[in-house]
Amino acid sequence: VSTQSTGNGMGIMAVRFMVLLGLGLGLGFAPRARAELGAEPESASMLPAGMGALDLITLDPEAYPDAVCMDGEPGGYYWSGGSTGSKVWILVLQGGGWCYDVMSCKQRCGSPSDPDRTNGLCSLAAHPKEMHPAGILNADDPELAGANKVLVPYCTSDAHMGDALSGEGWPFRGARVVASVLRELVVRHGLGSIPGEKLVFGGFSAGGRGGMVHLDYVTHMMGKAAHQVEVMGFLDSPLWLDLASINPKFPGFNVTTMGVHTMANVTHLDPACTAKYAAAPWKCMFGQYRMPFIQTPYMLVASQDDAYQILNNIGEIPKSPDQFCLLYTSPSPRDS
Repeated sequence: VSTQSTGNGMGIMAVRFMVLLGLGLGLGFAPRARAELGAEPESASMLPAGMGALDLITLDPEAYPDAVCMDGEPGGYYWSGGSTGSKVWILVLQGGGWCYDVMSCKQRCGSPSDPDRTNGLCSLAAHPKEMHPAGILNADDPELAGANKVLVPYCTSDAHMGDALSGEGWPFRGARVVASVLRELVVRHGLGSIPGEKLVFGGFSAGGRGGMVHLDYVTHMMGKAAHQVEVMGFLDSPLWLDLASINPKFPGFNVTTMGVHTMANVTHLDPACTAKYAAAPWKCMFGQYRMPFIQTPYMLVASQDDAYQILNNIGEIPKSPDQFCLLYTSPSPRDS
């Protein structure tokens, strides 16, 4: 676990989060050690239930016409209002991999003309009307337990990053959904209406990568309300490393990231990062390269032996010397 200096009262919350992590709760979704080959941790709706219920709210298509899932229908968010007077808000972006080329998107979501609305990674219609998440959204700590809680279900297949209609006709609108949910919290639920509010913004797995990409842009997306809100990141497992894949069935995390960058028009890439990696802007979506540029205080959860990365890069549990060499070789930055 890594933390940046928090300051301005956020240190107390940081300690509380660290205690929760020490108890093994984390975000309360899928531990990376149990990841299966070829699949990221499952969506929160498929994981053990907590106690507090969050209700699904569909985004108004008239107010947010482009905030849609892969099936072209409106995205949404799960919401539970906090205790009276609570100044703490927690927003979690759900995880679940992504698609990065024509074939992977077809396997995941069908076709733009006939999308799979039974898959929650592609359609809000497949998500339950009520969610009972565990972990950070069901914490026992009084300040966290009484927080205003938001879970953004993942139905855009772009790690919540994209803002484009692809050449094949897929609407990669994760960034629009995130911005629309933040706007909803301000307009409908009162985020930023009183001084001294704190927003913990992040996610797990694909949601952690989306949280990483958006974190420094959250105050901009909130508008004037941001002046009364202090933002902290909580990023679970966004730290991909640029290691070559020796698995013939997996092209490599760098290749999949390049594909999403090409298809989904990811724009929250940080000007300093894109200046350094002008020949390879996809790197500014990739944890190894992007994390050093983040300015907003954050807490990071990253396993030294990330089962998801290991199994995809190697194709099996490592056994041979070559496999272990790949596993424990420090990654070298790539120029393209």
